[in-house]
Amino acid sequence: MVDSGLLRSDDPVHLECLRFCFIPLIQHDLNFCTHLWNSYRIRQQRHMEAPNGIPTVMY
Repeated sequence: MVDSGLLRSDDPVHLECLRFCFIPLIQHDLNFCTHLWNSYRIRQQRHMEAPNGIPTVMY
């Protein structure tokens, strides 16, 4: 967008419009990754004393 002249990276209005458009999409992906991470089941390890099962919420 910068190369084609559609976006000026020094213009605060342009940057705020980008944030307005893309932050919800980025947040959706982050929420999805967080859900996957928090629902991952940790396998029990032999000869190790480590917690197993589903971890408590990390994020």
